[in-house]
Amino acid sequence: MIKEKKLVNRGFMHGPFLPIYGVGAILILFAVMPVSDKWLLVFIFGGAAATLLELFTGLAMQWLFHVRYWDYTGYFMNYKGHICLFATVVWCIASVLLVNFVQIPLGNFLTGLNSKVVYFVAHIFSICFAADFALSFREAMDFRKILDTLTADNEELARIVAELNAKKAEIEAAVKEFEAKKEQFEADISEIKDKVEFGIEKMKFNTESNVEALMMKAEVKAEKFKAKAEERADRFRQQTELFNEESNRLKEYLEEHKQRMRIHMRSIDYSSNFDRIRLILERNNIAAVESHKKALEQLKEQIKKHIKD
Repeated sequence: MIKEKKLVNRGFMHGPFLPIYGVGAILILFAVMPVSDKWLLVFIFGGAAATLLELFTGLAMQWLFHVRYWDYTGYFMNYKGHICLFATVVWCIASVLLVNFVQIPLGNFLTGLNSKVVYFVAHIFSICFAADFALSFREAMDFRKILDTLTADNEELARIVAELNAKKAEIEAAVKEFEAKKEQFEADISEIKDKVEFGIEKMKFNTESNVEALMMKAEVKAEKFKAKAEERADRFRQQTELFNEESNRLKEYLEEHKQRMRIHMRSIDYSSNFDRIRLILERNNIAAVESHKKALEQLKEQIKKHIKD
């Protein structure tokens, strides 16, 4: 508020309500009631009670909404960003101020008012608070559903990409193996031919029938080896074709998934939820839990893009 030099709603709710502060004040008063005349104990008990409230509220909201509405990460002696030493000290000081300088004057002021007026105003505020809380809670749950959907889509996309990369590696390995075998087959055939030619040269001085028999025998052997080589080559080619078909199928599936993601993001951009999501992000310094961090960043980028457009 001071930094931006204007009134800013930084609460979970739409109206000027900050439930954690109100509940915190009540909890502090109950916690320090037995020691309200000893300021040091008020300092300790009040700060401890408020810190525990902040911790459990932060954990509960993170579990419910998959986001954190405050984050002390980076502060000295913080616990998972929910509480920290600085905030605890502030709560301790606030407890002393509340008990000694706020509660008594405020209690005397309310006691001096007409009880019917006090009850009427209290009921009006209670109704407004309940309605605001119900609306804000529903919006936060809708926000959670969007984050869950984006996170699930990202995980599915990552799985498809990993599967595609694995198939690609298999294809490349099969192709390399095929090329290596092909070269070996060609080398073996060439070696057989060389042996045949050498045998022919060696048997030049023998009878013509012996030379022809040797040539026929060598040719038959070469044909068998060639046929075997071609059979294995065909098998490798068939495996390569199967790998290519699987790869193309996965690529098509990946493209369909990307298209679905684009349609999904457009539906988020221009849906009736857009203004509510934007207000949630503007009202709160939201930090995502690790599992939904990427989804939150995507959503923020879409909000920025929509605002620019």
